Amino acid sequence: MTIRTFQVGELRVNAYLVYDDPREAVLIDPGDEANRLLAAVAAEGVCVKAILLTHAHFDHIGAAEAVASATGAPLYLHREEEAALTDPTRNLSGFFGAALTVTGDIRPLRDGDTVTVGGLSFEVLHTPGHTVGGVCYRTGDVLFSGDTLFCESIGRLDFPGGSGEAMRRSLERLLALPASTTVYPGHGEPTSIGHEQQYNPYV
Repeated sequence: MTIRTFQVGELRVNAYLVYDDPREAVLIDPGDEANRLLAAVAAEGVCVKAILLTHAHFDHIGAAEAVASATGAPLYLHREEEAALTDPTRNLSGFFGAALTVTGDIRPLRDGDTVTVGGLSFEVLHTPGHTVGGVCYRTGDVLFSGDTLFCESIGRLDFPGGSGEAMRRSLERLLALPASTTVYPGHGEPTSIGHEQQYNPYV
């Protein structure tokens, strides 16, 4: 499995291009800089077949519609996040003087669903807390954790839909995964479940 990481936008969101043979790719959280991401896709020589969104905050979805339009790939996110795609208050863009909306081929997900692209299958783990419909995507021994779990930190709880109790349950679920699981978060550096079990002060 190949994972390419691109920090995009002012908030330095991690967008991930992930693929395996036969080089059909997924793009996770294209938050900004659509042209840069599309150029990277072309340079890798892959075809994006799915765009996976961990949640619908503006910094994670800002380039989603442009990339989807250019690639023809559908957008996947949890069904409880779907309304936020067209609600600037819920996706937080309104707080920054914008009015971001995302439309197109939207594929709502539920906990336990899988999205299969090429040789990879991504399991959907519903992990509310940062948002009501936040998810992580697990494939093999890799977890894309969005804004649920960071290296020695967690996502903020003070935005609309945030919940400390929901986050506690989500973290318990994630920290029960094998310690060897590599975690690719929505911001910051990669970590592992084992590292977070030992050093994350919020779990």
